[in-house]
Amino acid sequence: MADSSKARTHDNPRLEYLAAASHWQITRAMKRGLEWIRCRPDLVDGRLATAEPPSSRTAER
Repeated sequence: MADSSKARTHDNPRLEYLAAASHWQITRAMKRGLEWIRCRPDLVDGRLATAEPPSSRTAER
């Protein structure tokens, strides 16, 4: 049985989300403890952008 005390990522407004453009940024995000990381190759200038996860995909999990 799943632990109901753990909040799902889309239910917790305090979680940070990250769109990462490179392997370095993904590694940095993991070290910061972010729970949801999406690779964004179109962010070629190296900037980090915050993003909300697609609610339909996270609701299925």
